[in-house]
Amino acid sequence: MKKLKKRRGWIIAACGALALVLVGVTAGVLFLPGTGPAQAKTLPEPVCWHSDPPTSGTYLGVDVSTIQGDLIHEGDVQNVYAAVALASHTREELLKGCNVALTCRLEEVSDAYRLFAPHHIDNYTNYYFTPIDIYRGKEFVGDYVTLRVPGGLAGGYNIEYSDSYHFEVGKEYLLLLQTPNYQGGNATPDEYFTLMGGIYGVYTNSGSTAPLTEDTTLKSGMGDLVKLGKMIRDIEAVNETDPPVEDIAWQMDLAACKASLESGVITQEGYEELTTPADTYAVYVTEIPQYSKAKK
Repeated sequence: MKKLKKRRGWIIAACGALALVLVGVTAGVLFLPGTGPAQAKTLPEPVCWHSDPPTSGTYLGVDVSTIQGDLIHEGDVQNVYAAVALASHTREELLKGCNVALTCRLEEVSDAYRLFAPHHIDNYTNYYFTPIDIYRGKEFVGDYVTLRVPGGLAGGYNIEYSDSYHFEVGKEYLLLLQTPNYQGGNATPDEYFTLMGGIYGVYTNSGSTAPLTEDTTLKSGMGDLVKLGKMIRDIEAVNETDPPVEDIAWQMDLAACKASLESGVITQEGYEELTTPADTYAVYVTEIPQYSKAKK
């Protein structure tokens, strides 16, 4: 069983939000938004090495000649399993931490793809949803929602996380989402979302594929049971006290790092390194996924 490479996202693990229990591995998981409005800053075009991968030179501070086998594995598929210990979240923390909450229907699942970032090479899969009702952050949502989730088979590596959630095409969900932290080197300059709290942020009617109603009892990925009507009222209350902000993921990273600094988990030098906004983006090693129903 091959170990995952360390990634730039260890900012989250170091700051106490997430830790991988795989020996020798720490990783912050970009759990994954959609086509929507313009972002706060203009994003460049994503870089993709699928058709013309470099074999030499330095990119993102790494000599690419030394990581060829990590970018794409030739030969038998390498299976990688990562055990994830998610930090617990109350429902109130989840609602305040997300900047989008909506019911939606899963339409399509992409092929997995592989990303390279400073100290981070990993696979992801996109899930494409049609919005039904948007209860929080309507200004951040477009015609469809793209959810980025870690894991999948790409580049000769089959990566599975212990907290993976099994989504079903055609089924309706209540999702609590964050726009990605574009300040970090793990991000790509696309429009997508990550799950707030990982599988804590997924709710559905586990026993039925029927459309969701306010009387539907939802079950979260962690087993929390609540009626949709109750969730809607709770979201509306949070909207009054804590309106959604676009850079919530970055703000949460900063707060977590500050707490870790004050408790002695990280040094001042480490704090400054972790909280200095990255000016680079991750690179697609394999083909960039596309939603087949996206408007051209």
